[in-house]
Amino acid sequence: MISLARRYRPKRFSDLLVQDHVAAVLRGAVSRGRVGHGYLLTGPDALKSGRWPLKDREPNQLETTLPRVLAGGDVRAGSTKRVGFAVGDGSLAVTCVHRLRAGR
Repeated sequence: MISLARRYRPKRFSDLLVQDHVAAVLRGAVSRGRVGHGYLLTGPDALKSGRWPLKDREPNQLETTLPRVLAGGDVRAGSTKRVGFAVGDGSLAVTCVHRLRAGR
C-alpha cells in the first residue's frame, strides 16, 4: 500500500505551495538523490534517533529534532493517519507549548 503522502504529493516543484526557501531545500535534496521518507520524528522518536541536540531535557511529545518546533498530525512518523488524531495532536500541542513556555 502506498502512503497518502506519496500518492498525493506534487509531481512538479511548480505545484508546491511552500515558501521559496523550502522548495530550494527540496530541489537540492532531489538533485543529490537524498530524499527521505517525508515524516518528522517527534518526542521519544526524536530522542531515540540520536538527533535530539539538548542534553538538559528530553523533547516534549510533539517536539521535533529542532528544539521548540512542534509537529502534529500526518507529518509525524508513526502517527495514525486519521483526522481525529490530528485534532488530538492540536490539543496536545497546546499542552506542549505551555510546557515549553514554563521551561520544561
